[in-house]
Amino acid sequence: MYTAKADPVASSTSPLSITVNHLLNDNLPPGCPVDGCAVAGFSENLYVDSMATDGWNSELGYDASAVRAFVLARS
Repeated sequence: MYTAKADPVASSTSPLSITVNHLLNDNLPPGCPVDGCAVAGFSENLYVDSMATDGWNSELGYDASAVRAFVLARS
């Protein structure tokens, strides 16, 4: 089972638990077989925008980002 934290602004449930069956079979993009995908890739993209300023401009050096990815395949 894949567990992800829900967006606290969009949802009141955290952490969010999603089964592998749900990820491979529900809400499929166009082109996937009707019986679900055999292999699927996912990524989580996080960007944190700092609110620091020098009085005139944003201080972009304090921004941060990260990407995590994984692939699921039926056995």
